[in-house]
Amino acid sequence: MFRPKSIGARGVWAVVPEAWSQARDLLAAEGAVFGKLLSGNPIGCINPRGLAAGGVTVVLDVTACGVTGSEALRHGATLTYVAREGHVLVASARGREHAAERLLWEQSDEPLLDDLLAQELEDHVRWSRASDVAHVVASYLSCHPAVCEVRYPGLAGDPSNQPAADILRDGFGPWLDWCDAGGTWHRVTCLATDDAHAKVLELEGTIRRSLCSRTIVVRR
Repeated sequence: MFRPKSIGARGVWAVVPEAWSQARDLLAAEGAVFGKLLSGNPIGCINPRGLAAGGVTVVLDVTACGVTGSEALRHGATLTYVAREGHVLVASARGREHAAERLLWEQSDEPLLDDLLAQELEDHVRWSRASDVAHVVASYLSCHPAVCEVRYPGLAGDPSNQPAADILRDGFGPWLDWCDAGGTWHRVTCLATDDAHAKVLELEGTIRRSLCSRTIVVRR
């Protein structure tokens, strides 16, 4: 059974999008900062502590890894949430209470909450498997002579490795980006069902085609 305190949460609620919209308005009126835990091109993991300087309320979209797959509430985030079609799952950090939190308590659908948490735990298994594949692929690309740079939060030298290691649970996610010699970034998305070796071979073909497209052959 999922326990909110396992991720540093005081409470977790399931609400309809309209209720979350009202909560967001209350948070915005308090001067809250909104962000996405995993985002950007190239991909990176946000550092909530950096946003929370001065006691600012930090609200993070953790749809990528799920509320149960993030420990952002232990590292500076005030609330984390996952937005799905027809519902929003929200978790609040232990500490001071907000007007938005009281609204979420009142609007939460408990039977739906149990179903959503069970679904999150299943999704987390897929997240972990996809992360394993992505880590192998990122490690391979980081050693490739035709790849100028790789961004994956799970790599030791990645700019967001430290916050990612603190916050993400059981893997660093299924997305990575690599940059070719022309300065173009390419996004790679790995699935739980992918075979890491096959994914590497597929990327090798992509890199070769990219090199060929940049090669100019002069015929005499």
